[in-house]
Amino acid sequence: MRGFPLIEKDTDRKPGIITADRINRLLASAAVGVIAGVLTANVRLHLGLPGHKALLWMTPIIVARLLTRFNAGATIGSLFAGGASLMVGGHIAGGWLGTPILGLAGLVADLMITFVERKRASFPAAVLIIGAGGAIANLLCLAKRLLMPAGIAPHFLFGLSGLWFKFVSYAFFGFAAGAIGALLARLIQRKQRRSCHDSHKT
Repeated sequence: MRGFPLIEKDTDRKPGIITADRINRLLASAAVGVIAGVLTANVRLHLGLPGHKALLWMTPIIVARLLTRFNAGATIGSLFAGGASLMVGGHIAGGWLGTPILGLAGLVADLMITFVERKRASFPAAVLIIGAGGAIANLLCLAKRLLMPAGIAPHFLFGLSGLWFKFVSYAFFGFAAGAIGALLARLIQRKQRRSCHDSHKT
């Protein structure tokens, strides 16, 4: 069973060609990024664990990247998420200086998803690969926070703390965000195919 089959037109995959469809997909990626940034700045999951915000900002961006199939969608979405969060008083980007690193995290997600699409990986493999991309992306966010002048706030779970704990927590939530994003995108694609099939029947 294949994971995320390539469905866009060949002309949309050629570099340098600007089409209305590509512009629409870019705008959709940016819009989802803005929504994710605002959501992350205002919603509290109260998990108290480092890196858990990836569930709020990275998951919708990965879903949008998989559905729009825009090659730079996660990069664009991440940059807009960081900017939108800062504009409404959030700090997932760790300040304007951290926003480029957030974009780099999105680039990692883009590269992993593009790999999955080109290799036509099976769905289980796609979930694992995209999850791994999410883990790497979120670890870049940990590095970003460590580079910020204020450093990183202490976290504790069952008495555990320290950099190694933050490393594991960031990797876990990044993987979860990537895997959940892949699963949600798959469910949406299936629903779209069913709707299209039902419309053809009628």
